[in-house]
Amino acid sequence: MSLSKLLGGKKAYERVHCERCTKSFTRLDTLEKHMRMCGNDDIVLQFPEVGNNFVQFKRYGLFQVYDFLVCLDTESVLEPSGVDMSKHVLSSYCAILVRNYDSKVLRVESYHGRDSSKHCVATLKSMRNQVIEFNARPAPMVLTPEQRERHNVATHCEYCKQPFSPTRVKCRHHCHAHVVSEAGDSNFIASICNQCNVTCSTRQKLICLVHNLQYDLSSLLREFHDLNADCEPFIVASSMEKIRSMEIGGIIFRDTMQYLPSSLSSLVETVKASESSDDDFKCLKQVFGEDHARMLRKGVFPYTYITSFEVYDEPSLPPKEAFRNDLTGEDVSDEDYEYAVITFNHFGCRSIKDYNMVYLKTDVALLMDVMLHFRRLAYESQGIELLHCVSLAAYSWNCAFLHTRAKIELMTDEEMYRTIERGIRGGICQQSLRYCRRNLPSCEDYDPCEAPTSIHYLDCNGLYSHAMTMYLPVGNFAWRHPPVSKSVSYSKSV
Repeated sequence: MSLSKLLGGKKAYERVHCERCTKSFTRLDTLEKHMRMCGNDDIVLQFPEVGNNFVQFKRYGLFQVYDFLVCLDTESVLEPSGVDMSKHVLSSYCAILVRNYDSKVLRVESYHGRDSSKHCVATLKSMRNQVIEFNARPAPMVLTPEQRERHNVATHCEYCKQPFSPTRVKCRHHCHAHVVSEAGDSNFIASICNQCNVTCSTRQKLICLVHNLQYDLSSLLREFHDLNADCEPFIVASSMEKIRSMEIGGIIFRDTMQYLPSSLSSLVETVKASESSDDDFKCLKQVFGEDHARMLRKGVFPYTYITSFEVYDEPSLPPKEAFRNDLTGEDVSDEDYEYAVITFNHFGCRSIKDYNMVYLKTDVALLMDVMLHFRRLAYESQGIELLHCVSLAAYSWNCAFLHTRAKIELMTDEEMYRTIERGIRGGICQQSLRYCRRNLPSCEDYDPCEAPTSIHYLDCNGLYSHAMTMYLPVGNFAWRHPPVSKSVSYSKSV
């Protein structure tokens, strides 16, 4: 059967189709030219419509900070399933719900058992409903006299910078979760227009932060049907197995490794070394109280030693050799093992299970404090909520458009795009000529009949970074025909 007849309807004879991407053409030679490029690509391209093909900062909802967030961590039993193979079965978890504006811990949930995955999803669902109930009763707006005066004289929206008008009504934007209890305090945020105000709603969403999301999420996916989601999940992934972000049932899972690609231990040490470390670790202080000082570090756990649920019932920690990291091949240090033993005894643990729950709470509390610290720094310097973006690269992208106010045109011509795409070269570190001969009087093979030539050797550092400082086209793309068009716009700041 002819694909053109199948896709073309009654007038199939007027068009021919690419069998790979189903794009239609009116001429056979145009199809052949398209096939030479389309056959080398692994994806089907989609182009924006003309008039809607510009990239610029329009997501003013990124200014809105999430009022509530939860941190989650899980542990698994590594049941042997063949030579050098293990089946990971979720055995325990810990989740901590925190209010953003004052870093108050609202809820700490931990659980151990064979049904931990189902119990964890039920807990997340309960926390989501709790957040929705909080947001259904927004705190009354309280302004200081200075803020009220500033709002009254405001003429432009503080977010989109557009002037207020009958269609762009001035609104007072405030934090719905911040209940003012002290004189002189305020929950007012900004004077914005009604259009920006609509985009600043996060009341039906709960952010769930997980360090190395793809591992923890793999054990929970089977239970997500319990979230009663009335829509399909939205997943951002770099491959079929590497999930970077997932939204389902009003819960947005974010991988903190996409923002801070380091071990939790090094991140904690970085926060401890910061100038504001005295104001940090509020979550850890609330969870452990007077014991928070001794928990101000990443603990150790014998992951590969836990091969069954019965191992959790052992009354003491295993020997130091059981804490060996099979992934890196490193043994735990004497200091780390001693810290594990001291922690086990200090909290009166009667089994490895009890130590596991303390270990989980410590990790989750530390991760929450690290992310609260980093989010605050990011928001104070850039003005955008970090957790709206799936990664630090996406955050940087939005910050660049916000602060430069750049407007970049996207291509709508497939042939133009493929031509440029096929011309991209990467990884080149030198430009060389295989053979070159100089012609100077000092040379033995000097030929006076030829023009004098010499060889100049250049050793350049940072060729790639130097190329990144060159001018880039940002709009008015067109095929060049003699005479050369001078209408192409360039910008060095992009």
